[in-house]
Amino acid sequence: MSIIKVEVEDKHINELLDRTEGKLRVYFKGATPTRMEMRQKIGEVLSVNPEFVVITHTQGEFGKHDVLCTAHIYKSMEKLKSMEPEYIQKRFGLIEEKKKEEKKSE
Repeated sequence: MSIIKVEVEDKHINELLDRTEGKLRVYFKGATPTRMEMRQKIGEVLSVNPEFVVITHTQGEFGKHDVLCTAHIYKSMEKLKSMEPEYIQKRFGLIEEKKKEEKKSE
């Protein structure tokens, strides 16, 4: 893993949605880490299960070795699945993608 450190820039508890929302800066060397690598490291730094961490947005700049990301941290998988959109759940492998059926020409 090429991640050097994670800094929490902003963190607050959203009681209405029963989650913690944060803006974090991830410092790395080499290639930009994947969302899954960042998810794992954020889970370690915040002492939470990485499966309950969802990275909703990442923003990096050319030539810099840091990424600003927005993350949602849930207390349970049920809450995560009820709150996050389907495309986010697919991105992190929480639900399987439906295969499109090919139309057969007659």
